[in-house]
Amino acid sequence: MAKRLFIDCMAIGQICYQTIATLEHKVYERVLAGPALYAVAGIKPFSSQVGLLGIIPASEKAEVFHLLEKNQIDPNGIIVTTDFRLEEQFIGHLTQDNLPSDQPIPYFSALGMPLPLSLQVDSGVKKNQPLVQNFVPASLPAGYLSASAAHICMAPLEFQVKAATLVDKTSVSVFTILSDPAYMQPANWDMVMSLLNGVTAFISTIEQLQSLFKNRTGDIKEIGGFFNSRGCSYLITIEGAKGYHLFDAQSKKSYLIPKYPVRVIDPTGMDEAFCGGFLAGLRKTHDPVEAMLCGSVIASIKGEGCGPFYPLDTIPGLVDARINRLKDWVKFF
Repeated sequence: MAKRLFIDCMAIGQICYQTIATLEHKVYERVLAGPALYAVAGIKPFSSQVGLLGIIPASEKAEVFHLLEKNQIDPNGIIVTTDFRLEEQFIGHLTQDNLPSDQPIPYFSALGMPLPLSLQVDSGVKKNQPLVQNFVPASLPAGYLSASAAHICMAPLEFQVKAATLVDKTSVSVFTILSDPAYMQPANWDMVMSLLNGVTAFISTIEQLQSLFKNRTGDIKEIGGFFNSRGCSYLITIEGAKGYHLFDAQSKKSYLIPKYPVRVIDPTGMDEAFCGGFLAGLRKTHDPVEAMLCGSVIASIKGEGCGPFYPLDTIPGLVDARINRLKDWVKFF
């Protein structure tokens, strides 16, 4: 693949293998996925120059690069190393709005289903989180320095802090972060606050935010105002079946963008796909509500199929048609 002259939008995060049991109990074994791939697939319908920062073992380079090149994602921001292996995750869905199971044996036993062959060794789940310093390159490829938009995927706090420092060295003007519930605790207050410098939108859930702000405030509007005072333009909450809530403290307005109604088969990666769509939509339109529509629609398409790049196989015009329909359902306060 020829190196691109520049990257417009990029995602920073983990690549891994996922064995996914869908809501219909259909099993997809060892899907090459992870937060970074769901995010770049969410970006791609709205941006032609998309890159990815992550880490992979040399043994997986051919497969990963082939998948990215097939979907026209630039791979030149990926670190390839021999001292590493991809994490293998199990994600078993029971209902759309409940957290999925990461324990394959109880999951399949409860359903009376046999354990898939790929999960029969070490329960199929190999946890192998690399050291934080190996997640993020010391320097970026030249084409990434001129990027105008970046998303940091859900990941450990230390990784997001290092990734945010890396973003500071670029020309990024639209910068989003999806929080990880593991660190949204009062004990991590100072480090979380350090993440907000230069962030355009911080994306989380009401429960996570109230946990972080415990003994400070539980009012989401006050939390939004506090984020704005720290330089964060927008606070976005993902609210399950209700959809996505945008708090714009500067204009003192908030918007509820519903999820586009579809029959969800696989919820895996929908949140990162939303983040990717929002990032690229805001970069393209400079309108946060329009960007929210982009995110909601691309997440809905992701939910209709399995695998990070499922949204890129949809019929031409579907994204625009759904965005136009969803505009009529936006509520503002």
